[in-house]
Amino acid sequence: MKMTETKTFYENNEYFLNSSVNVLFEDLLEMAPDEFTQWVIDMRKTVVNIWDSHGIPPRRGKNEPEIIDQFNKMVSYPVHKFTHSDELCGVGDDVIIN
Repeated sequence: MKMTETKTFYENNEYFLNSSVNVLFEDLLEMAPDEFTQWVIDMRKTVVNIWDSHGIPPRRGKNEPEIIDQFNKMVSYPVHKFTHSDELCGVGDDVIIN
């Protein structure tokens, strides 16, 4: 039995993005109350089905190349600019401003 590789991060949920319940906000506003109720029921079923079947929660993520690109950019990020002196304490650069 061959085991599939489990990723320790979540990529974009293409199953949800391509589902019929992924509608525009404007479409929701135009729905009648009973249509909206049915959409909520269908969306809940879709989310649970995708999560149970594929192990993907309803959240936005990055794919593997995007994650690698982000890590590679960290090397040149100016982290030395994060720390600043606290005038009240006067100990040195002990404050991080994000």
